[in-house]
Amino acid sequence: MRTFDLNLLRVFEAISIERSVSRAGDKLGLSQPAVSNALNRLREHFEDPLFVRTVLGMEPTPKAELLASFIHDGLATVRAGLTSSTDFNPLTSKRRFHLLMTDVGTIRFLPLILPIMNKIARNIDIAISETNVSNYADMLSNGLADLAIGRLDLDPTLCSELIHTSTYLVLVSRAHPALKVGSNGEPTISNEDFLNANHVVFKAPGSTNDPLEDALGTKWGQLRTALSTPYVTAIPTLIVDRRAKRTPLAG
Repeated sequence: MRTFDLNLLRVFEAISIERSVSRAGDKLGLSQPAVSNALNRLREHFEDPLFVRTVLGMEPTPKAELLASFIHDGLATVRAGLTSSTDFNPLTSKRRFHLLMTDVGTIRFLPLILPIMNKIARNIDIAISETNVSNYADMLSNGLADLAIGRLDLDPTLCSELIHTSTYLVLVSRAHPALKVGSNGEPTISNEDFLNANHVVFKAPGSTNDPLEDALGTKWGQLRTALSTPYVTAIPTLIVDRRAKRTPLAG
């Protein structure tokens, strides 16, 4: 321990969460070669590969899995100790806060946050990251992220608050043959036509449940997912068939 570089533990932690050398570097503000060099030093010290490259990413070895809990808990304790005695003044602070959210969250909430920050926290920076939802709790607990905004089911040891509710709508091309005009003059689609349509489904990486699936219950199995995407903001351009030769998709 007299010669061990404790900064290497932050690299270990980032790789174990991100399962990627490049993404770990992004979180730590380091280049990919720097992270690779740190990983090589860790491997030499522990005499173990620690993380092995697979099609699923950098998978931990049994020794790395054993070390992970001690390293994560230790760094979390250090961070808690450092922040508990730190005074925070948004007017003078030059901190950078790391937020976890999807593209939808960025579009929905940042336009509300940034004008306020421009008035009371002009020197504070924000870095937005999107990662597998299953990593959120670890990144928050270990200090790799400061805040997460989204449809989340987090560990009860983390503080959370309801800040927004959304209404789910059907997004469909104006040219879709199932689209009708209701008695009130508004566009409508029948339940049967909705179930029979080809659907574009948004699924965030790592998400474990879908509110639409819960709402439809046993009818969920009738839906044909013609396209699944992790990018919800791309859906409006995907549901319109610009060649007008095929039935457009419903989102």
